[in-house]
Amino acid sequence: MAAPRHDHESPKTCGLDPQDNGDLATEATSLTWAQTILSGLSAAIGIQSAATRDRDFARGSLLQFVVVGVVLTGLFIGALLLVVTSLLP
Repeated sequence: MAAPRHDHESPKTCGLDPQDNGDLATEATSLTWAQTILSGLSAAIGIQSAATRDRDFARGSLLQFVVVGVVLTGLFIGALLLVVTSLLP
């Protein structure tokens, strides 16, 4: 006879064991490009929450964050150049 399960116990996953299928586990836990871009934007303007930062460090890819950081920095510099050249005669 099986012991009763309490509500605070986590249920078993539907046969998806991270040790059995590394590819599926990696895809399920990695951040999407959209999540990485939104995280980079929120971090750039200083409104990123601690929960999002923890998620990024746990699931994020260094390559994704480097690419997003370089692109956002380039866009920022381009916007500054556009504003300065349009304001100066």
